[in-house]
Amino acid sequence: MNVDVKQLFERTVSIHDYLEKLSEPFKEKFFERERTYKLNSEVAERLKVYAKKVFIVAFSAEWCKDCTANIPVLALLSEKADIKIRVFGNLKKDPLNPKEKWRIPPSPPEVKTFNVDKIPTHNDIQ
Repeated sequence: MNVDVKQLFERTVSIHDYLEKLSEPFKEKFFERERTYKLNSEVAERLKVYAKKVFIVAFSAEWCKDCTANIPVLALLSEKADIKIRVFGNLKKDPLNPKEKWRIPPSPPEVKTFNVDKIPTHNDIQ
């Protein structure tokens, strides 16, 4: 896949900025998960060797229970392993168009570029 990395950085936000901008009550649910999750520090330490070589792009939405469980874990991983994680947030389903999974806009058009079928989804960009 040919991806413009600079454009990805411009169109996404850091995972920490994404979490800070969540609306209530979603924000509290995400931060509760971040506070209570026990990241395996050995694994985080081993992943540090990849921090300079890759970054992770995640797709997320406040309403998504799986995102509530997993995006905060990625935030911890970002902090402990120093891996850059960027987020396309606020994805919206398209209930009026059965041929399309996501409503674009407000969902970013990158959901098609990365073939996002479900969230959270992440892609490693090297």
